Amino acid sequence: MDINVCNCSEISIRPGDLDVVGHVNNARVLELLEYGRMKWLNSQSWKPNTSSAAVVTRIEIDYIKEIGFGKPFINTLFNNNKNIDFTQQDERECCYSITLNQSIKSQPDSEDIYVNAIIKISFIDIDKRILISINDYTQ
Repeated sequence: MDINVCNCSEISIRPGDLDVVGHVNNARVLELLEYGRMKWLNSQSWKPNTSSAAVVTRIEIDYIKEIGFGKPFINTLFNNNKNIDFTQQDERECCYSITLNQSIKSQPDSEDIYVNAIIKISFIDIDKRILISINDYTQ
């Protein structure tokens, strides 16, 4: 299974995204990160089967700096710190979740970071409501 490790997406902050203080509300930041994750998932060569879904099971987020009006970038990076072998067929060794590192920055390669997040995504069978491996998710 091939993995596109990183995806960078430019986003537009609309006037309605700003709260009365003039910065993007924290709840809206979560929606922006979701957009980045969906772009990353769609950039993969995987074709999820119709009875499965990728769901967020944990979010750890650091709000570092206010996001104002403009066009920041969302970086989404696959974190393979477990050295996952996606070719593994032994069920005891299968991967049931992955971790993504996401950030919102002023520019793609900038150190000017607004938000850092660690996202855990797990895979489920929609009908049975049970965890499935990433291999089952993409079959």
